[in-house]
Amino acid sequence: MSCRIVGLTQGTLSALVAETCVSELRGTAYGLFNLFSAVTLLLASVIAGILWDSVGPKWTFLVGGGFSFISLIAFAFTLRGKPGQRGVG
Repeated sequence: MSCRIVGLTQGTLSALVAETCVSELRGTAYGLFNLFSAVTLLLASVIAGILWDSVGPKWTFLVGGGFSFISLIAFAFTLRGKPGQRGVG
């Protein structure tokens, strides 16, 4: 399932990288983006594995949902502060 999600978002994130960096550093920006993406995916997988083994699958999914909710709130506050963009709230 995670491969499908990455397939849905990877193009958008790559376009964001291209749009926000200067053309001379685009290769470096893509490299750093992929490095940080891979490291965070590895950390998320390790944390999920530890949670699964120590407290079970229910808590693994609850923690994942909690992180998703925190991300949604942070995204809403990020959009609210930008001039010219419509905020969520």
